[in-house]
Amino acid sequence: IKRTEFVIFYAGALDPWDGVSLLLEYMRQNNDPNLRLHLAGSGAQEEAVRVAAAKDVRIKYYGFVGPDELYRQYASADVLVALRDLVDPGLIYHYPSKTFEMMAMGRPLIVSNSSHTKTEYGDYCKVLDSCDISSFERAVNALRQMDCQERFEYGMRARGFVLRYKYWRNQGGVIGDYIRSIA
Repeated sequence: IKRTEFVIFYAGALDPWDGVSLLLEYMRQNNDPNLRLHLAGSGAQEEAVRVAAAKDVRIKYYGFVGPDELYRQYASADVLVALRDLVDPGLIYHYPSKTFEMMAMGRPLIVSNSSHTKTEYGDYCKVLDSCDISSFERAVNALRQMDCQERFEYGMRARGFVLRYKYWRNQGGVIGDYIRSIA
């Protein structure tokens, strides 16, 4: 049975800097009955997410979930999103742990372009040039144009990259080198 639904999954803080408003507005503007937005997490925009889910059956909110449920949702999604508003004043301190986690799941990922993201991960993720609806829609549409096998292979390339180069021991060395360079 071929599934007609296309599930976008967001997990993380539901705070103003984390792209939640963009995702909700994208769904509000897009009337595709096959499009789904699933969200998990907690934060300042939790009530807005609950209200949107109550108004639109295509939106599902899981609340704050444990690791087992989180990984089940990652595995069932067609695409994962890790967004960060590029005007976030804390962005210079951002470490892409959520991006690495999602890449390791082997699902296509849409991510915002914070500092080096496009340069380093552009071959493995759909990197938004700006955090706006048109950029997000282009990324979603590009992934929807792929057949299931192409999306699988795209996600698995990201998984291979992150498992090969972004494991903790390697990243610890990178962080140590950076700290030594600024000391």
